[in-house]
Amino acid sequence: MRLVSGMWNDFNSLKSRIMVAGGGGGSWADYTAPSGGAGGGLETEVIPDSNNPVYSATQTHGGQGGTLGTSGEFGYGGINSNTSYNCGAGGYYGGGSGPAGGGGSSYISGHEGCNSISQDSTEFNIQHTGNSQHYSGYTFTNTVMIDGDGYNWTTKKEDYIGMPTHDGSGTMIGNNGNGYAKITFIK
Repeated sequence: MRLVSGMWNDFNSLKSRIMVAGGGGGSWADYTAPSGGAGGGLETEVIPDSNNPVYSATQTHGGQGGTLGTSGEFGYGGINSNTSYNCGAGGYYGGGSGPAGGGGSSYISGHEGCNSISQDSTEFNIQHTGNSQHYSGYTFTNTVMIDGDGYNWTTKKEDYIGMPTHDGSGTMIGNNGNGYAKITFIK
């Protein structure tokens, strides 16, 4: 959710985001490549590949890419150098890329454990406040953050509770295709 419109990679638009659902990482279409990493937590998992590890995205930096890819950045994932495709997923910070991509981190203004970007940040000098509230003053309350593997996040990864299905009738692990965010306005 952005407060300022702009192209997907416009820094001022990215900086205005008050809620970000981190995506799951992709995988190069090669049977030897590991699966992409789940997205959606305050930070994401490391993709275990002894030759080309891909490191996790967090609240303050993108995931480091492996030898076959680039690192994730603020708002977008890394690129696989063999295919020129984004294997690293987008998110608050994007996952790194290698033979497989890391998931992107999530962000919710007001969610304890999130680290908001400073209003004074520029594309080449990103600063964080150490506070969960976005500089706009818009915050969410009673938030729940669940990653693609179904783990609940408070200030850290907690118990497995399952990722809700799109219709809310059950739980699932991961998602193919477009993701969803459910927001309920309460007066």
